[in-house]
Amino acid sequence: MFCGKHNAREGPVIQFLNVKPNDQFTYSIVLIRGQIINYNHRMGVTHLQIDNENITSCIESAEITTDGKFKVAVELAPGMNHLTFQFCCVTNAIALVFNQRKNPHYLLRIFYIICQNHDGHFQTKNNADNSIECACEKINLAIRMVQCLYAEMMTKNGFARKTFEFVKCVPFYSSLSIAEARQWDQNQLWKHHAKEILAQENDTQHRYKYFGILASTLCENGTIKGNTALGCGDVALFGSGTMHAWPMKFAEIQRCFQDDTLVDGKLLMNDSNGRNSIGGCYATALGSLTHEIGHIFDLGHSRDGVMGNDIDYVNRMFTIEKNPRDLPRRQISKCSNNLKQDISTGGITNNRRLTTIKKSNPILANYHCRRNDDLTFLTENCAIMLNAHKWFNQTDETETSSSSIQYDSKRKIIESMLPLALVEIRSKESGMCMQYYRFDVCSATSAAVADPFNFTIAGNVIEQNYDLIAIDKNGHIMKWSS
Repeated sequence: MFCGKHNAREGPVIQFLNVKPNDQFTYSIVLIRGQIINYNHRMGVTHLQIDNENITSCIESAEITTDGKFKVAVELAPGMNHLTFQFCCVTNAIALVFNQRKNPHYLLRIFYIICQNHDGHFQTKNNADNSIECACEKINLAIRMVQCLYAEMMTKNGFARKTFEFVKCVPFYSSLSIAEARQWDQNQLWKHHAKEILAQENDTQHRYKYFGILASTLCENGTIKGNTALGCGDVALFGSGTMHAWPMKFAEIQRCFQDDTLVDGKLLMNDSNGRNSIGGCYATALGSLTHEIGHIFDLGHSRDGVMGNDIDYVNRMFTIEKNPRDLPRRQISKCSNNLKQDISTGGITNNRRLTTIKKSNPILANYHCRRNDDLTFLTENCAIMLNAHKWFNQTDETETSSSSIQYDSKRKIIESMLPLALVEIRSKESGMCMQYYRFDVCSATSAAVADPFNFTIAGNVIEQNYDLIAIDKNGHIMKWSS
């Protein structure tokens, strides 16, 4: 039945664009995009309601664009979830399944790092809760959002919704004093905390990667101290400076994204790329988290997308931005080589964070197609890397431990026991990607490669100083530096 605003012939229909009934997810926050067919914004109904009967009092609202499109993040409970979408006089229901992986082999461990002589409280305003418990809840929610981001970005490149698994955040008590932490630069902080974490964990099976949030970050009269945003090797670190803008509960996410409350940069850290708002700080923080976590999953930089300049637009993935605007382009820098000095635990010395720049050619059209105007995406080579990556596939190591990849630098030949998935050649001097090769299909952005077991690099793409990274279909990675 249709209400007085519609008739049976032209009544609205709720259509889902990126999910179908009984789709299964290994992560709990899911992005749903859809469209209201025969939508007329002049009727005055601009939102639709979403109810998940499996989560008590979980009713979400999604804004509808003038052309009838909508997108909304929903939280799933374990098992089958029955969601009902209602717009004006019509409804549409869909069942989605959340089954978290059992006993995943590869995990991201999350720490809230607290220095000596510090109570662990992060900086906030108006006597808001800034306890250690609150910090861990905010961090867990943020990482769940990053899980969803990676899964959705993978689909933009035609892959399945793959993402990583993580262990819930716990406090990590550092030997570094709070006074020292607020005097050191981000490279010093990363070296100290990375060495501490790897020494304590002693992960001889190489099952874990690590992400730490620093409680030491402080904004003092506009000066930021004890802060870092850096991912290198198996460890990424990020400051707690904008945690005042992060939600602690799922129901607060949409409000936080759309919160235009101004941030006083003299009292609280304002990393929003010019938006100067709570929502801007939250969007940039999620983009930065996604970026730094990408580095410990062996991704380099790219010119565009979350591994490049577009870390500030994550809000566009989950909500309708009322007044979209272009923000200043970020300056993405190469990871300093001296970070790997004096760290002898966990194999960090063989990992490098590099800048990857694609050549200017018609692939820009493909970029814009994948963006869908939200500017949050992975370039093709990054998506290929993650599609084969162990942390995104949870391959049983006992089944694939015999594989190896060898590189003969004199003959420029890569030999692999298993089929290669991707080879990247990066300039050692500038950190830029000169060329990459994918081995599954031919594409407009990469050369066709006939033999995935024995690959010769063309001489015209080799510089005197270069870095090489190769990954096979089971996620084994080889890194070589000239």
